[in-house]
Amino acid sequence: MAKPWHPEDVRTGFALGIVALVLAGVASATPRPAVKLLSENDPMIVKGTGFRAKERVRVTVKVATPAATWQRNVMATRTGSFRAVIGLVQTGRCGFNVRATGSRGSVATLKLPPLPACMP
Repeated sequence: MAKPWHPEDVRTGFALGIVALVLAGVASATPRPAVKLLSENDPMIVKGTGFRAKERVRVTVKVATPAATWQRNVMATRTGSFRAVIGLVQTGRCGFNVRATGSRGSVATLKLPPLPACMP
Protein backbone atom coordinates (compact mmCIF):
# COMPACT_ATOMS: atom_id res chain seq x y z
CA MET A 1 0.00 0.00 0.00
CA ALA A 2 1.39 3.41 -0.98
CA LYS A 3 2.05 6.01 1.69
CA PRO A 4 0.13 9.28 1.34
CA TRP A 5 2.21 12.26 0.34
CA HIS A 6 1.48 14.05 3.65
CA PRO A 7 1.60 12.20 6.94
CA GLU A 8 -1.59 12.12 9.03
CA ASP A 9 -0.27 14.79 11.45
CA VAL A 10 0.26 17.31 8.66
CA ARG A 11 -3.23 16.78 7.26
CA THR A 12 -4.79 17.14 10.72
CA GLY A 13 -2.80 20.31 11.40
CA PHE A 14 -3.85 21.75 8.07
CA ALA A 15 -7.52 21.03 8.77
CA LEU A 16 -7.30 22.64 12.21
CA GLY A 17 -5.63 25.70 10.67
CA ILE A 18 -8.46 26.11 8.16
CA VAL A 19 -11.07 25.86 10.95
CA ALA A 20 -9.18 28.51 12.98
CA LEU A 21 -9.13 30.89 10.00
CA VAL A 22 -12.85 30.46 9.41
CA LEU A 23 -13.65 31.13 13.07
CA ALA A 24 -11.39 34.20 13.09
CA GLY A 25 -13.23 35.53 10.05
CA VAL A 26 -16.58 35.10 11.77
CA ALA A 27 -15.32 36.88 14.90
CA SER A 28 -13.97 39.82 12.88
CA ALA A 29 -17.32 40.22 11.12
CA THR A 30 -18.65 42.05 14.19
CA PRO A 31 -18.94 45.70 13.16
CA ARG A 32 -16.71 48.26 14.85
CA PRO A 33 -18.40 51.18 16.55
CA ALA A 34 -18.55 54.21 14.26
CA VAL A 35 -20.13 57.66 14.25
CA LYS A 36 -21.07 59.94 11.39
CA LEU A 37 -22.87 63.24 11.01
CA LEU A 38 -26.34 63.28 9.53
CA SER A 39 -26.45 67.04 9.97
CA GLU A 40 -23.59 69.35 11.01
CA ASN A 41 -25.67 72.11 12.58
CA ASP A 42 -29.16 73.45 13.25
CA PRO A 43 -29.47 70.85 14.80
CA MET A 44 -26.36 68.66 14.79
CA ILE A 45 -27.41 65.02 14.43
CA VAL A 46 -24.95 62.20 15.12
CA LYS A 47 -25.62 58.62 14.04
CA GLY A 48 -23.79 55.73 15.66
CA THR A 49 -23.54 52.11 14.55
CA GLY A 50 -21.76 48.98 15.76
CA PHE A 51 -22.43 49.55 19.47
CA ARG A 52 -23.68 46.81 21.76
CA ALA A 53 -27.41 46.16 22.01
CA LYS A 54 -29.18 48.45 24.50
CA GLU A 55 -25.87 50.08 25.49
CA ARG A 56 -26.04 53.52 27.11
CA VAL A 57 -23.94 55.91 25.02
CA ARG A 58 -22.65 59.38 25.91
CA VAL A 59 -22.07 61.53 22.82
CA THR A 60 -19.67 64.44 23.33
CA VAL A 61 -18.98 67.21 20.80
CA LYS A 62 -15.99 69.49 21.46
CA VAL A 63 -15.33 72.63 19.48
CA ALA A 64 -11.96 74.39 19.75
CA THR A 65 -12.98 77.89 18.59
CA PRO A 66 -14.94 79.13 20.44
CA ALA A 67 -14.16 76.57 23.17
CA ALA A 68 -17.36 74.67 23.94
CA THR A 69 -18.59 71.16 24.75
CA TRP A 70 -22.02 69.57 24.25
CA GLN A 71 -23.13 66.18 25.60
CA ARG A 72 -26.12 63.92 25.09
CA ASN A 73 -26.93 60.53 26.57
CA VAL A 74 -28.74 58.04 24.34
CA MET A 75 -29.55 54.33 24.32
CA ALA A 76 -28.43 52.13 21.44
CA THR A 77 -31.13 50.01 19.81
CA ARG A 78 -31.09 46.23 19.87
CA THR A 79 -29.14 46.39 16.60
CA GLY A 80 -26.51 48.65 18.19
CA SER A 81 -27.33 51.92 16.45
CA PHE A 82 -28.40 55.30 17.82
CA ARG A 83 -29.27 58.81 16.73
CA ALA A 84 -28.36 61.75 18.97
CA VAL A 85 -29.73 65.23 18.36
CA ILE A 86 -27.17 67.59 19.88
CA GLY A 87 -29.00 70.80 19.05
CA LEU A 88 -27.56 74.00 17.67
CA VAL A 89 -23.78 73.68 17.66
CA GLN A 90 -21.71 76.61 16.48
CA THR A 91 -18.67 74.84 15.06
CA GLY A 92 -17.26 78.05 13.65
CA ARG A 93 -15.91 75.92 10.80
CA CYS A 94 -12.72 75.60 12.84
CA GLY A 95 -12.94 71.85 13.35
CA PHE A 96 -14.50 69.74 16.06
CA ASN A 97 -14.42 66.27 17.61
CA VAL A 98 -17.29 63.88 18.20
CA ARG A 99 -16.79 61.03 20.66
CA ALA A 100 -19.36 58.36 21.53
CA THR A 101 -18.54 56.26 24.60
CA GLY A 102 -20.70 53.28 25.49
CA SER A 103 -21.31 51.95 28.99
CA ARG A 104 -19.98 48.53 27.95
CA GLY A 105 -16.72 49.74 26.44
CA SER A 106 -17.69 50.67 22.88
CA VAL A 107 -15.93 53.83 21.66
CA ALA A 108 -16.12 55.69 18.35
CA THR A 109 -14.64 59.04 17.36
CA LEU A 110 -14.94 61.44 14.48
CA LYS A 111 -12.61 64.38 13.97
CA LEU A 112 -13.32 67.10 11.46
CA PRO A 113 -10.26 69.26 10.79
CA PRO A 114 -10.50 73.03 10.58
CA LEU A 115 -11.01 74.71 7.25
CA PRO A 116 -8.01 76.59 5.83
CA ALA A 117 -9.52 79.96 6.80
CA CYS A 118 -9.37 78.93 10.50
CA MET A 119 -5.77 77.76 10.51
CA PRO A 120 -3.22 80.08 12.15
